[in-house]
Amino acid sequence: VYTAGLLRGLRRGIDTGAWTWLSSMTGQRLFHPPNVAGWEDDRWLDTASFRGRWAVANQALSTYTASEKKGHTVPNDPEAIVAGEIELLGSPTVRPATQAALTRFARASLKNATGWKARTYPPLVANAVRQLLAVSPDLMTC
Repeated sequence: VYTAGLLRGLRRGIDTGAWTWLSSMTGQRLFHPPNVAGWEDDRWLDTASFRGRWAVANQALSTYTASEKKGHTVPNDPEAIVAGEIELLGSPTVRPATQAALTRFARASLKNATGWKARTYPPLVANAVRQLLAVSPDLMTC
């Protein structure tokens, strides 16, 4: 459900067989759930399944990686970066606390970005915000 929801939000389909083994890393074996709930209650979110969700998000977002070297322009504005990444992920419901934490992270990351850093840091921060949002509790329960 997590993988399907993430791909749906990105408007990306099943385009690789990697989703099978990536889903198994999350504790979700396709067509072979551990029980009718679809996951083991005591392992729904542990260190192993969280790592799997991180890998799923990384794979899903790989085609959206922003880079100043690739000519991507990202505003040097923390609020705009967070809003843009939420929109990229299909505008999911994001709790105000999550949005505030991501904005604080972006603001702190861009705080001293002057000169060449003002061009280079925003895409890096956008990539980080995107990954953090994709593995946030808000998207874990979609």
